Amino acid sequence: MPLELLLSFLSVTFLLSASPGPAMLSCMTDAANYGIKKTFLSMLGISAGNVLLILLSALGVGLLLQKFPSAFIWIQYLGAIYLFYL
Repeated sequence: MPLELLLSFLSVTFLLSASPGPAMLSCMTDAANYGIKKTFLSMLGISAGNVLLILLSALGVGLLLQKFPSAFIWIQYLGAIYLFYL
């Protein structure tokens, strides 16, 4: 991937992750109720999740899942097991 394309992809992705949505609304609500210091871990977790999604997208996991639909089913099951664990 050319460097210019990668940089534009990363910049657009970071801008979109900061746009208003459920994650940002959660951070704003937590900050208003509990203060910035207690909200820092939420912000760190949301940022880590965004970075993971950016990396997976950049590595072409979407293409891999299109080629192997059974892998998507396994990811769904693993996600469900993880949510049940939580």
